[in-house]
Amino acid sequence: MSSHRTPNLYALYVLCVSLLSATAADNDWLPESARVAPGKGLNELDQRHAEAIAHYTTGLLLGASEGFAVFEKSLAADPANADLALRLANAYARMGNIPRALETLQRSVEALPNDSTLLLSMANIYYSYLGDVNTALSLAARAETLAPDDFAAADLALRIYRATNRDAEIRALLARLEKSESTKPNFWVELAWAKLDIDTPKERVLPLVIRAEKLAKESPETLVRIGALYGRLGHLAEATRAYEAAYNLQPNIDGLRENLVACYMDAERDSDAVPLLKEIITLNPLDINAYESLTVIHGRLGQPDEAVSASRQALLLDSKNIGRHVAHAASLLSAKQLDAAEKFLTEARAEFPDAPIFTYFLGMVFAGKERYDESLKLFAEAESAGIRMLPPEMVSEFYFTYGAVAEAAKRYDDAVVLLKRAIEMECGRSTDARNHLAYMWAERGEYLDEAETLIRRALEDQPTNAAFLDTLGWIQYKQGKYKSALETLRKALKHLDKPDAVIFDHIGDTCHKLGQRKRALEYWKKSLELDPTSETVEKKVQEATR
Repeated sequence: MSSHRTPNLYALYVLCVSLLSATAADNDWLPESARVAPGKGLNELDQRHAEAIAHYTTGLLLGASEGFAVFEKSLAADPANADLALRLANAYARMGNIPRALETLQRSVEALPNDSTLLLSMANIYYSYLGDVNTALSLAARAETLAPDDFAAADLALRIYRATNRDAEIRALLARLEKSESTKPNFWVELAWAKLDIDTPKERVLPLVIRAEKLAKESPETLVRIGALYGRLGHLAEATRAYEAAYNLQPNIDGLRENLVACYMDAERDSDAVPLLKEIITLNPLDINAYESLTVIHGRLGQPDEAVSASRQALLLDSKNIGRHVAHAASLLSAKQLDAAEKFLTEARAEFPDAPIFTYFLGMVFAGKERYDESLKLFAEAESAGIRMLPPEMVSEFYFTYGAVAEAAKRYDDAVVLLKRAIEMECGRSTDARNHLAYMWAERGEYLDEAETLIRRALEDQPTNAAFLDTLGWIQYKQGKYKSALETLRKALKHLDKPDAVIFDHIGDTCHKLGQRKRALEYWKKSLELDPTSETVEKKVQEATR
């Protein structure tokens, strides 16, 4: 025992002996300063309790070897001390002295025949140390009879049944437990997990979790476990509700804020997650995961500068991690901080020369600066360096971007090849690549039938995407199908999140072809209001108003 605790325990010992005037006829084992005269006026039972307390507190003062003997004396004086019996028995079991462990527990079972924990401890020793399954199950059954609300006995039986491949017994036991009238929420939580362990259909487990939640209104730790169960069952709203209830009762439970943040992020309740993440960082400024989550959330909320700040902090905490460099580079690109991104990526390429993603990102920076030739050179370098070894979604993104930059550089044949590679990936940006290639051909008046096939395939994935509908309408316009084009473009207009100058321009052109000149002028004017820099639309307005 460490010396800094001894004075407090010694004071406790002296206090107990003084108050109870413990009889100690064989008190040679006592420290000299603590020996007292036999007690006066105590009955036999009180004297035995007094002896037990004196022995126990002295045992705390002594070293391990001496302490065992003293604890044994304490337990002999008061075999109803279940806590001490359990501690001694477990210690003996760990030392390999199984007979002594069982003897210790048996003495206390005789003194406390209705104590289920003692029986369960014996059952565990018979199973874990002796491999005596039948005796263990018998003792566990007795423990369950004494404490039917406690799932511990059933849990031991289930462990034994699993280890011995007794599936029928597992199902029978769980079916019997479901009929319990227990009012303890943890009973139903444990039963739900046990049911999930045998692949019970989730809809049959859900009622158990609902029952547990109704019983756990004031138990934050149990509500956290219920939240985890709801999450396992795929019930996000209910998991969030349980975690919120736990948080309102006791916000500082380990992992609770993190679980609630995960629920909010999964439900895209990003604004609710931010305050919790700030609490996490206040409690632990070195929590990298919190900064990572903030990076994602600020990006989704359209707060790129805040995302840059969060990703920078994560990088400072783990500066050698390549993933942190990738996340910070991505946040710089999203924030269009192109000069800072160029500097950072140049350094990252030097630090991680075998990571083509930084070459790819630097190519994106140059594309953003309209330095297309330099950008394409870097994309080619990234491809040669093994960019295709990255996850398929990222490879699809790479070829989509590579193709879009090739088009911007007016290298149309290269753009077709690259966009088709993105399409072939059938993941990530494949659908966007179909739209991009189809629109490029529509703009150039080329391969219109193939372009229509591409965009209709894209619309199968995203039938209400306004940009995709605009592409189809523009292809129909180029095919001379003006009525169909107008119908499609108006449909695109209905699905817009915000007004779009290009779609208004396309509708204006289509109305003009159909002889609806006044309506065409209205749409061109709307387009020009949204994009006053468009010389092409301005010229159409001027000609229409002559």
